[in-house]
Amino acid sequence: MTSIASADIRNNADRGWHRYVLGVLWSMSDWPGAADIINGGLDIHIDGHVPYGSGLSSSAALECAVAVAVAELAGTPFDGSREEEEVRRRLATYTIRAENQYVGAPTGGLDQSASLRCKKDEALHLDCASWSTQSVPIDMTGADLVLLVINTNVSHSHADGGYGDRRRSIDSASERLGVPSLRHVYNGGQQEWALEALRPAPIQQRRVAHVLTEMERTDRAVAALRDSDWTTFGTLMRESHASLRDDFEVSCDELDTAVQTAIEEGAIGARMTGGGFGGSAIALVPARLTESIAKAITARFEREPGWASPDFYIGTPSDGAGRDL
Repeated sequence: MTSIASADIRNNADRGWHRYVLGVLWSMSDWPGAADIINGGLDIHIDGHVPYGSGLSSSAALECAVAVAVAELAGTPFDGSREEEEVRRRLATYTIRAENQYVGAPTGGLDQSASLRCKKDEALHLDCASWSTQSVPIDMTGADLVLLVINTNVSHSHADGGYGDRRRSIDSASERLGVPSLRHVYNGGQQEWALEALRPAPIQQRRVAHVLTEMERTDRAVAALRDSDWTTFGTLMRESHASLRDDFEVSCDELDTAVQTAIEEGAIGARMTGGGFGGSAIALVPARLTESIAKAITARFEREPGWASPDFYIGTPSDGAGRDL
């Protein structure tokens, strides 16, 4: 149990995972009506089931749950109206600010946007330049497919150096190329020019190659989902993992083993998920093979000295953060 005076929230001294809660309260001080709620005092009970450090956005889930609760207490309506989508978009920016500026983790906005703006039985296509979204209907059940989540139990943290190093490398490459972001390179069809310009810096070149090819894979993946082309989608998952492993270098032996074993045992596609350096992989598998693939991955892990036993979950496209009671 942690207690803190509202006047002390802005002091972001290390409080472990509590920083994610306090960061939201700090960030939302200018949300209409929130200051009175925060200054008046809050009792917040956390009952979480997303495994910490698993690459499954546990920090974003916590931030977004707190943000929705505070906003609703402050009188913001969550009534399913068209205006609610704008409210959720704005809340995402507040939670991103909490993680970046208060916690000090240099993450993007995907996790918070997904935790707030996803809808049941749909994939979220997020444009990180404009923060606009499109919903893409998906029917895995109709295709007799399951999204198997494989937690390697190799813990990671976005506040650690590896993730930040990748972000700084990409920012530095953008400056070197004279563009605001690599999105401008992709939109302008200048991929070959950019990679040639970065030839003197081979590591940075590989980092940029991953980002540019991942943008293309994302566009192709959205098109595949719209067409219910699961074979193409699975192929893109495999290509994405290879790029994350070889070019961005954020995978690890456990993640690579989970992905490779899933594919060998019949998964249509698989890739690591999250920021890397541990955490989880996801695999798109025929429903009938779910148990056998999980058993094969567990057996493979058990043969490696010192490896933890993996955990498994079924990922279900669901609505974003909201009131349950």
